Amino acid sequence: IFKSFKDNHNNKDVFNDETWIKNSTINYYRQIKAQAKTKLNSFSPLHYTSDYNSIFFFLVSVLALNKKVRILDFGGNVGLNYKLLKKQSVKTFYTILEKEKICEAGKSMHKNDKDIKFYSTFPHKNSSYDIVYLGSTLQYIDEWKLLLQKLSLQKPQYILIADIPTSTSNTFITSQKYYGQEISYIFFNLTELINFMKKNQYKLINTSIFSPSNPHHSFEKNIDFGSEKIFNDRHTLLFSKYL
Repeated sequence: IFKSFKDNHNNKDVFNDETWIKNSTINYYRQIKAQAKTKLNSFSPLHYTSDYNSIFFFLVSVLALNKKVRILDFGGNVGLNYKLLKKQSVKTFYTILEKEKICEAGKSMHKNDKDIKFYSTFPHKNSSYDIVYLGSTLQYIDEWKLLLQKLSLQKPQYILIADIPTSTSNTFITSQKYYGQEISYIFFNLTELINFMKKNQYKLINTSIFSPSNPHHSFEKNIDFGSEKIFNDRHTLLFSKYL
């Protein structure tokens, strides 16, 4: 258990290295191929990607009934979610905020598509979005409160935070193994996170628990933390801006 990311001296920036980029690219084409095999005529995200993305796909597809949806996907990788939406004729203006090398890979893969943009720094402050999405991302951000404040200032209609580990204890930091390396990893106190969003003018309108079928995406429900036992879940939280 660590007090900060800096205290984890083994922490590595794995999301900007070649292994991550290679795996991201392989997963992108594997998911697109899997989608093509389903031969479905309507949008059905559960057939295409991890369960925690399902609420995101549902929300986008509903909003897209009346307009072209503007999305900021923080940690959106090389653009898989965008491609899945596009293949089901869900129209979006899609912005991905990512590490520089992931942005380079994503730009190459979508170089002739004007509806998707990649940035390694925050887009223009006057940008407007319907949805800000963080899919299995927030737990890897050291200054997560500062990030959520910045995203709130974009004034999207919705902020969707998917697949975040939560606990009954105070928010704490541990580490996750990735190909022999360590990544700092946050377990959030759910009440603290919800109250923080409320202070930034966003109210919780939906919450669900993500139960991954992939054992590599799972962790123990109970963790001994000194004399205290922590009960853990992985939540998806949908926030709406206060009017």
